[in-house]
Amino acid sequence: MIRLLAELLDLVLPLECAACRRPGDAWCRRCSAALARSALAPDRRLVAPDPLPPAFPDCFAWGQYTGPLRAGIRSWKDGGRRDLDRGLAVLLAAAMADALRGRARGAPAGSGSPGGPVLIVTVPSSPRAVRLRGDRPLERVTRHALERLAGVSMQGPRLLGPLEVLHHR
Repeated sequence: MIRLLAELLDLVLPLECAACRRPGDAWCRRCSAALARSALAPDRRLVAPDPLPPAFPDCFAWGQYTGPLRAGIRSWKDGGRRDLDRGLAVLLAAAMADALRGRARGAPAGSGSPGGPVLIVTVPSSPRAVRLRGDRPLERVTRHALERLAGVSMQGPRLLGPLEVLHHR
């Protein structure tokens, strides 16, 4: 029954690939393969801008922000593709899990106290972006990622967030 409803909905509002816009699935086969190739190895997910600002905290990424990942994120963020929330949350949860494993191995610089909770802070959407989009997509995806991490049996720190502690000026 659900499949029939999905097919009827596809007739009215056809689904297209988030990256290349081919009709069909949220990610076409070609873009899914390219997305998988853009993944960073778990030991290479600690990333930093160049030049590195002083006191910049450790940052982890799932993949290279190019190709289908970049196009998909733009479709999700600015194109209203909220159907990508759960899939992007899987990628975010993987990067977060790597960050937590790195922290457990020796608390990288900027990670806070090794025994304390981990604070999850999202980069806030600007007030203008919230008005245009009607929501804060990163907060929602972060919540999904945290739910996913909570579902994984992990001996580790307590995760708090997403916290709204950053603001635009």
